Amino acid sequence: MRELRQRFLLRLTTFITLTACFTLLTAGSLGLLNLVNVLSYWGEEIQITAYLSAEMAPTQIDALKERIKSDSRVDKVELISQEEALEDFRGQMASYAPDLAKDQELLSLIPSSLQISLAGRLGEPATSEQIEDVAKELRGYEGIEEVRYGQEWVQKYGAFLTLIRRGLFVLGVIVALAALLVVGNAVRASVESRRSEVEVLELVGATSWMIRRPFLVEGASLGFLSICSALIVSSVGFLFMKNLFKTELQFFQLSSHLEFLGPLQIAIFLVFGIGMGALASYLCVRRVNSGFAASGGQG
Repeated sequence: MRELRQRFLLRLTTFITLTACFTLLTAGSLGLLNLVNVLSYWGEEIQITAYLSAEMAPTQIDALKERIKSDSRVDKVELISQEEALEDFRGQMASYAPDLAKDQELLSLIPSSLQISLAGRLGEPATSEQIEDVAKELRGYEGIEEVRYGQEWVQKYGAFLTLIRRGLFVLGVIVALAALLVVGNAVRASVESRRSEVEVLELVGATSWMIRRPFLVEGASLGFLSICSALIVSSVGFLFMKNLFKTELQFFQLSSHLEFLGPLQIAIFLVFGIGMGALASYLCVRRVNSGFAASGGQG
């Protein structure tokens, strides 16, 4: 009775520890997914502004527009003339500096520009990498003096996502090692508690698969149940955060753009959990039916 209680407590502790480790991994992946979604959402509003040289003739501007439009990454190109830019500027500055807005000399200071919207891949919003690539090419075009697209925050956000991806990879390695150690200890204890049974099976000629299978199933089951629990915990946390953005943080307008892991990602996590559990078990029982009884169960 005491032995059964100890085995139950060990499995429960293993289950809780694995669930905590897997929850960190699933929550991190969920966070990265939605950070990318947020960038894509903001990317829908991003336009590249190419300021044109004052010496460009209308025919040159039309030729430049056609050249830019021919790029498959470009969705739309709109010319903003000096007059239109000035009107927009006056509308924005009227309540702040009315005298400045009436200055006719501003027309010579405000250049014409091209507003360029990107299509992204497969109809999706453009990524930060695509925006930067297009902007870099535009700077080399004759007649374009300056290119702006809010590059400061786009670059910083892209660097932040890269950092998160690397951190998530490191976390995945740590979780995998932790899973191997935790499940391995549980299976090793299970093997020791059933040592006499294993020795009898060896002596009567049972195959390796027959002896190892229960322990492999035990490890795989622990991994499966733990990753399922982690996904449930992550989904509860996700629903809480989504509801928070929908109610308390509604001004961000992000709730409709937050999404949970897709079927493929969930399947990958399930395979990962089962695989880690089965691998840890195998490493513990690989000596079974290979002289296990004779060696006293060591190795």
